[in-house]
Amino acid sequence: DTRVRRLDRISMKDYIRSKGWKSRRLDWLINYGCRDDYGATMENVSAWAGIHYFANRFYDRRLKNEYPSDTMTWPAGNGYLIQKLSTGLNETKYRLGCAVLRVRDEQDGVRVDYFNTAKGDYHSLRAKTVIYAAKLHTAPWVVADLPKPQVEAIRSCEYSPWLTAAVHVRELPVRGNESVAWDNVLFNGPSLGYIVSDHQTRQIYENAPSVLVYYLPFVHNLDKARQELLERDHQHWVNVVLKDLTEAHPNIEELVQRIDIYRWGHAMIRPKPGAIWGKESELRSESFGAIHFASCDVTGLALFEESCFTGIRSAELALTQLGRSFETSLKGLRSGSSS
Repeated sequence: DTRVRRLDRISMKDYIRSKGWKSRRLDWLINYGCRDDYGATMENVSAWAGIHYFANRFYDRRLKNEYPSDTMTWPAGNGYLIQKLSTGLNETKYRLGCAVLRVRDEQDGVRVDYFNTAKGDYHSLRAKTVIYAAKLHTAPWVVADLPKPQVEAIRSCEYSPWLTAAVHVRELPVRGNESVAWDNVLFNGPSLGYIVSDHQTRQIYENAPSVLVYYLPFVHNLDKARQELLERDHQHWVNVVLKDLTEAHPNIEELVQRIDIYRWGHAMIRPKPGAIWGKESELRSESFGAIHFASCDVTGLALFEESCFTGIRSAELALTQLGRSFETSLKGLRSGSSS
């Protein structure tokens, strides 16, 4: 729908201001949504992506019998999916602890050069087709001879750096009869707040150890933030985390046993205006010879479902290239919409 796609050309801020909406609380809520899914603010998220954040969260429970909705979670997280997908594979089918150095499309197939970090030696593999599912910003450094327009489209992508922290506590920081929710948002704070990692498997008032997973996206001056994230030491970020959490839980320091810090330099792609439906998005998804690209970076929305979609799409492109017959899993799409 051209009218809807046109929303990708403007920022979310421009969209809400065009509606005459100037509430400070609404601004906070929209900025929270943009930071939560995209690691950005409404100034640098396309209106299409900004509306998407809220629109895909509405569920009319009057339709629950016709369109049931279930939350799919496992104690092992996405590791559960990896375990199931790897069932039946033996060690000849995969390589662990290996860094891919070069992927080159050649006349007789694709050559993959990699370094075995455990053994300290180099190897090459020959494949008929390859699916490149790494973060897309790495592709110009790894995939040889990518066309210049495709390289430029990939390099135009913006990625937000993130800090996450696993805050180990001897008991949950509850006050009186206030229970801690699964997702705990800190109003007007620099972070997104935290989740209680074992919320689904514990009694919420039980005095037992737990882990609070804290999320802090860096939404301004990305290069500077990325450099600071790399250079600052563990103690600095511990102080940042505790200062933020103390606003909600004054006694948090008494409960903390350990804090593990994780630094993500290119955590998620930003759907800036034009990133989803613009010309660059077409170039990001184009196959290069027998090399097909799969990740949420391809579509421009950093969501699990987008990764699944591009993974299936790339697998079907590879099967077609190999001359294998199959029934598509991407049903309901108009002809050509999965290309």
